[in-house]
Amino acid sequence: MSVTVKLTSTVAAGVYIISDFAIPKRMFEPDVRSWEFAYLVSTVIHEMRHSEQAFRAIQFALQTDQHIMDNSTPKEIIDAAKKAVKEHPLVPGTDEYKFAAQSFEYIHGEKRLYQANVYIDLENHDIKMKSVEKSVAKTGIEPSQDLLGWLFNSVKNYRQLPGESDSYLTEDKASRLWSNRNKPAPFNFGLRRTPREEGTKIPEPQKFIFPR
Repeated sequence: MSVTVKLTSTVAAGVYIISDFAIPKRMFEPDVRSWEFAYLVSTVIHEMRHSEQAFRAIQFALQTDQHIMDNSTPKEIIDAAKKAVKEHPLVPGTDEYKFAAQSFEYIHGEKRLYQANVYIDLENHDIKMKSVEKSVAKTGIEPSQDLLGWLFNSVKNYRQLPGESDSYLTEDKASRLWSNRNKPAPFNFGLRRTPREEGTKIPEPQKFIFPR
C-alpha cells in the first residue's frame, strides 16, 4: 500500500509550492516499530510548523499593512488571516507577535533573500556530499579543509534559520513526548529527539519564542 500526501510549504523566497510527501511502505508493514512511526510523525509535525509560520507571517503583514512577497497564496488562506486579524489580533510585545514578526521578516521581509541563499546552499550541499563520498571511495583522498568547512557551514546556517530552528524544536518536543509518554511528569516533557553527534559543534537551536 502506498499513500501520498500533498503538502503545502514555504521555501526559500517565501513562495508556496505543492510537493509530494510519500509515506514509506515500511509504515504499513505489520512489524513496523513505534519509533519508526514516531519519526515519520515528527517529520510531518516539522513541516506543519512551517505552515504555521507562514500563516502568522501573512497575519502580521495584513495587520501592519506590509507587502506579501507571494501572489500565489490561496485566497482562503488570505481570508483566514484577515479573519484572524479581526477576531484575534496580534498584540505587540507578546511572544506570539514576535513569532509572527520574525516569520514575516524571513519569509517576506528583509531576510528573505538571505534565507533563499541558505536553502540553495543546502541543496548544493547534498549534491556535493554525494560527489565527495564517491570520490573518497574511489581515490581514498579526503576532501580539502575549505570544502569541509563549506559543507559544515551550509548545514549550520540552515539549522540556525529561525524557521528551521523553531520547526526542529517543535518536532523534537513531539518526539520526546511520544518517547516518554508512559513516564510521570516532568520526565514526559522535553525538547531533544536524539543527542548531537560528537564533534559537530553545531550550536543548540534557539529557545521557544512562542508556546506550543
